[in-house]
Amino acid sequence: MKKVIKVDNLPTKFPVFPTMTMYLFLDKVNAAGWVWGAVGFFFVMVWFFALKRWASEEQVDIFNKDKRTAQKLVDELAKLPTLMRKQFDELKKEKE
Repeated sequence: MKKVIKVDNLPTKFPVFPTMTMYLFLDKVNAAGWVWGAVGFFFVMVWFFALKRWASEEQVDIFNKDKRTAQKLVDELAKLPTLMRKQFDELKKEKE
């Protein structure tokens, strides 16, 4: 299975703009019916393979390692008030 960057990091792109552009172009030049059919068949195939590829791709989070590191940092920062309190109590005992 092909690995791709997670959608949150890089969105999947479908051929929306080329499809709309070709439709407007064919409408503007008053293309013949067989041209509409040939171009339509081509874009149906393009969309079919794009959807097939999209459905079979595996999403990979490229920042997964950084999230684990960030979570570890958050956990350590959550312990910080307790550690500071212990150090404060030790300093207080030393002064007494």
